[in-house]
Amino acid sequence: MVPYYIPIAILGMLVGAILTLQDVPDLKVIYAAISLLFLVGGFNTLNGVFDRAIDRVNKPNRPIASGKMSVRMGVLYSMALYIIAIFGAILVNFYFISIVLISILLTALYSIPFVNLRSRFVINTFTGLIFYGFLCPLSGWAIYPYLRMPIEMIIFIFILGAGIAITKDFEDIKGDKMFGIKTIPVVFGESSRKIVSFLLILAFIYLSILALTELIEIKYLWTLIFLPWVLYTIYVMNQGIGKRLYFFKNIMLAISVELFIIALTFV
Repeated sequence: MVPYYIPIAILGMLVGAILTLQDVPDLKVIYAAISLLFLVGGFNTLNGVFDRAIDRVNKPNRPIASGKMSVRMGVLYSMALYIIAIFGAILVNFYFISIVLISILLTALYSIPFVNLRSRFVINTFTGLIFYGFLCPLSGWAIYPYLRMPIEMIIFIFILGAGIAITKDFEDIKGDKMFGIKTIPVVFGESSRKIVSFLLILAFIYLSILALTELIEIKYLWTLIFLPWVLYTIYVMNQGIGKRLYFFKNIMLAISVELFIIALTFV
């Protein structure tokens, strides 16, 4: 299920819900979290089924790639997780169900043959980004659709997530090249580091403009305290640190920023 993606999805939803409500969410947010938990699991399991040949090169210890789980069982397990995600969404509302169904369609198209968005240049990066960086925060608003959508902050999360999404593909370059998967790191090579750097810094420039023009409350400008962390991660990336470790550092950055935004909302 690749569990380290689960906090990103659930926190994204929580940010969307709390920014929308400007208060502590009700119990529906628990059903939403359960739904997203199983949705992420279904997505990553299905991807493990169809990416098993690539995973044997990049991540040979994964259950399906290593043969510990059969392809048939992987498909059944993925479908079961998707179905549980739908049942969880039903306990929220129609808007949330719609986003979950769109997410299931998008994540399935990412992996299944003939469509296989995973193999399409740029689209492969943006598929995961749209799910984690846009649909998950949007699902938080969907719990309270009668209130204003915090679209400005959702865009901030999306831009920040864009830089982080590219770093995910750094560790998979070997297998992706072998199987002709054109990710941004494969196509642009070392220049992809500059793209990541630009997107991470752009996110905070955008946030500053929002706050200074009063499109969002000025208190969110405090999020700039993470800028030194961003600059440090860019420096570390250019020093050639282990690609997997760098990706996890970026995940921690995203989680920390989202938690900080939640905290600021209650100030």
